[in-house]
Amino acid sequence: MGKIIVDICGTLFNSNTTYDFCRFFFVNSKRYRILEIIFNSSFIYLLNAACFKLMRKDIKKIILIKMLNGYSYEELYNAANLFYDQYLVYHKNIEVWNLLNYYLQNCKSEIVICSATLDFIADAIANKMHIELHISSRLLYTLNAKCKGKILVDLYGMKKSALQAKNISPPFEAVFTDDISDIELLKFSVRRFVIVSHKKRHKWDVLLKKSDIINYKYLYSNA
Repeated sequence: MGKIIVDICGTLFNSNTTYDFCRFFFVNSKRYRILEIIFNSSFIYLLNAACFKLMRKDIKKIILIKMLNGYSYEELYNAANLFYDQYLVYHKNIEVWNLLNYYLQNCKSEIVICSATLDFIADAIANKMHIELHISSRLLYTLNAKCKGKILVDLYGMKKSALQAKNISPPFEAVFTDDISDIELLKFSVRRFVIVSHKKRHKWDVLLKKSDIINYKYLYSNA
């Protein structure tokens, strides 16, 4: 059975699910509101971009995950289910969902969610979509399942090896992604669907050409 590899953030949904979940989860937190004001400053935006480019460190994400310290997996998972029902369902990338439904109805394929979002968010989304196979970044928990506010496994740029660890090897039936770090997955896919905004189209044009990838389809996002 062919495997269809699907990203979450910017692909299934027009959302950075980690950031948007934290905004949803900490809606009544004064500390979070102060942090969001700081995050929206030009200096912090440029600093975070520089750290990510030079060290692959998303400072904003690290700080937000620290705020999850002490919450149980069950609390976070239950909140992620509410987040799905009250936020994500209104931010679906409809063209992607329609294509996935087409493949499920007309091809003998299995969807695999592979995303760098947090584990409890991916688990909730996969459960809502009735998808068994899903791989995501994993948080560090205590023995009694309390989040320690740190990432144990970060899937960003590591999806190919994470899939292989689950015995999911290329070639893939299709790959749906908006993530430039997924170029290695696209290289080994029969069908390639790249979700782009108009402002990122040129960046993708250059990368796909450099990678000698010819057959692909752009799906446009409003994000």
